[in-house]
Amino acid sequence: MIIPNVTKPETLDYTKRLCDFFAAKGIKTSVSTNLSKKPDANLPIDMAVVLGGDGSVLMGASYLEHRDIPIIGINFGHFGYLTECEPKDGFDAIEKVLRGDFVLEERMMLLCKLYSEDQSTYTEYTALNEAVIYRGSLMHILNIPLWINSKPIADFLCDGVIISTPTGSTAYNLSSGGPVLVPTSENIAITPICQRNPYCSSIVTSGEDVICASTDKPPFCALTVKNR
Repeated sequence: MIIPNVTKPETLDYTKRLCDFFAAKGIKTSVSTNLSKKPDANLPIDMAVVLGGDGSVLMGASYLEHRDIPIIGINFGHFGYLTECEPKDGFDAIEKVLRGDFVLEERMMLLCKLYSEDQSTYTEYTALNEAVIYRGSLMHILNIPLWINSKPIADFLCDGVIISTPTGSTAYNLSSGGPVLVPTSENIAITPICQRNPYCSSIVTSGEDVICASTDKPPFCALTVKNR
């Protein structure tokens, strides 16, 4: 499957060249340009080639969520942390993959549960990048107690808290002063946003830990779960 970022016109010509490349090798391909609808569960997909930047790779991963399909990214963006190569090297990189000359990186995801105020019900989400609790009003600062494995760890007085995977550690977490995690590690970074206590900075936990964060101002805050 080929997933181009259609907002970048140069990916469309590259997509055509990739289709011809695979056809010459007798490999069937499909092209997905509308990621709002999940692919047919019965459609056999051995590999996805994403044409774009880091955001495109994350969108492709979200699109193929739970399908356990390897993704190779060809960078048509700016930074390309998550992509494998630049367009000039794309065909050579795919040739190596087809020969079995590659290393598969597995990336962890977050399982997030947003509880109702009385904690009687919850809504479940998954995140490849991060879950962010942030203030929805510019007039209110948040007090966010944090527990890890049912033990109180910190009490953040801040604008919000970023709970990030290694994949997401180079995004909002990094720009907020958080640590960069090794992409294949099983760790979680917890970084307060505009923390009022300068002595309480980021916390790195195991990927197996259960993290609980709450707030005393639910009408004035929001949860964002990011896969892209």
